[in-house]
Amino acid sequence: MCGIFGELRLDVSAPAEPFSSRADTSLAHRGPDGRGTVRSGPCLLGHRRLAILDLDPRAAQPMWSADRRVALAFNGELYNYLEIKARAQAPDGGWRTTGDTEVLAEEWARKGVSALSGAVGMFAFAVWEERRQRLWLVRDRLGKKPLYWAMTRRGTLRFASELPALLVDDEVARETTLDRLGEFLQYGFVAAPRCGLSTVQVVPQGCALEAWVDDGVLRTRVHRYWALPSPPPASNREAWLEQFRATLADAVRIRLRSDVPLGAFLSGGVDSSVVSLLAGRALSATPLRTYTADFDDPRYSEGAFAREVAQHLGSVHTELRVAPPPESLAAAVVEVWGDLHGDPSAIPTLAITREMRKHVTVALSGDGGDELLGGYARYQVALAAHERYRRLPGAVDAVLATAQQTVPTWLRGTSRLARARRRLEVAYPSELRAYATRRWPPVLRAEAPWRDPLELSLARHSHRPPLLQMMACDIENYLPEDNFVKVDRASMAVGLEVRSPLLDHRLFELVMAARPDWLLDERGSKRPLRELFSASLPSSVFTRKKMGFAPPIAEWLSSVPPELTLERIESSAIAEVLDRRELRRQVRLYARGVHGFAGRVWYMLIAAEWWNRWKPTLRP
Repeated sequence: MCGIFGELRLDVSAPAEPFSSRADTSLAHRGPDGRGTVRSGPCLLGHRRLAILDLDPRAAQPMWSADRRVALAFNGELYNYLEIKARAQAPDGGWRTTGDTEVLAEEWARKGVSALSGAVGMFAFAVWEERRQRLWLVRDRLGKKPLYWAMTRRGTLRFASELPALLVDDEVARETTLDRLGEFLQYGFVAAPRCGLSTVQVVPQGCALEAWVDDGVLRTRVHRYWALPSPPPASNREAWLEQFRATLADAVRIRLRSDVPLGAFLSGGVDSSVVSLLAGRALSATPLRTYTADFDDPRYSEGAFAREVAQHLGSVHTELRVAPPPESLAAAVVEVWGDLHGDPSAIPTLAITREMRKHVTVALSGDGGDELLGGYARYQVALAAHERYRRLPGAVDAVLATAQQTVPTWLRGTSRLARARRRLEVAYPSELRAYATRRWPPVLRAEAPWRDPLELSLARHSHRPPLLQMMACDIENYLPEDNFVKVDRASMAVGLEVRSPLLDHRLFELVMAARPDWLLDERGSKRPLRELFSASLPSSVFTRKKMGFAPPIAEWLSSVPPELTLERIESSAIAEVLDRRELRRQVRLYARGVHGFAGRVWYMLIAAEWWNRWKPTLRP
């Protein structure tokens, strides 16, 4: 787990040192254990190392293959590197290291992008093919690790693990568009391949960007090497369940490979408890360290549940109370995240990763269980609404669509009204939108042409059963652009590597072949985990109400006078595109505790701080 950066230039004679040294400094938190650069013709690769496997300096990066055909700057982990290494032909002179980076470099030198077909891991890496003069930027199948890229004013391609590393000088223009802001104010993120700045792109999940210079022109091409499959439905549930159990056990096993201390997040919920159980079994010689972030507000506290599971497992448990000063929240989030990101659970995530880093360098998490096994309550709500409304006559559906656009946004029942549509790809996005009945946030003065990424994703997966259709949409959008961003930035801000067995792509491929009732039945979601592990964990894990890792953001914000909140937003340049009357109405309603308005105001605070941080020019 590291930070990478680099560039591919048209003008080889121009110095790269200013960008290289500044990007290196910008990403120092991601790799406190080492640094390195490689310059080969028009290509620069840079690396900041967080040492996890093979702590020897010979494993430093960027790393050349033995035949010097390729150079690799690798961020992430190739979990099954030992299995790949056992099958692979050793390079001339034998293996030089005991880690995963050399295995990937040698595999790429022999096979190119097809080397990824057997890879199990989380990664974002850059490969320079010396002989072919090709640069490849590759992101893992689900998009767990970030990778930004941009073209500079002089025609150079730059890339980096985080947005701020691309903006260390004025070579990348700082521009944005109204549709990006609208998307963020609705969902709290901007979906790949876009990001907050219109001059910067994100390599999408499961994709590899190829770049080369052709006759004085820098060209790029995106290759998709993986997508959610659409296999024939499995017919034998018992055989499927056994395959799921074996794959999950293997996913945990290979994620325990580490040459540094390891621990686990533990909330006492289903996902983290199952992962901690399996990790504890595999680490039978030593007790697992577990960590919980908790809140004083009992409505959000999971501390007692986590303690019960930790005692049951015999883990060494640490509990951290999270109560940051509200007035600095938005600015702190923007400073760490860099890009537009609005999930308030980023705050306790950052707090608990700081505590964990005092003791461990690698942490297992239960992330991904909800997207993998239909765990969000919104799936059940949306399924019930879809069954109720899917046979609506077209005329009635049109009337409801009009009503949704005119109903006041402060009404508590707006989310219920938004579900009353016959097409799931129209109804489901309302479960994630800040303004459920509106396609466009009413707080913006003008509306911009916009293609809703969730609607497009749902339409692509319309051939799937409704539950799998919604899960696929979240796997392509909410998971990589919200959850992964939150965990990556929070953990890497303190040099902690987070590994998530439930995010193993092999499990997602299995789930896409499952019947929906194998995942979600009358007793609730995550049926496979319930049936496989309920006998091995306290009953509360599977019987208590799902809470989620949500901080009391409304209570935290309420301690700040609404006048100060309004001043923070209106003093930002973003106020020029906001409807002042609607903005003030939103803040008044949030101050009165009206349901749902704290989240809307939080997004506006983040957007205002982000605008102040980067001062982008607004383009049509």
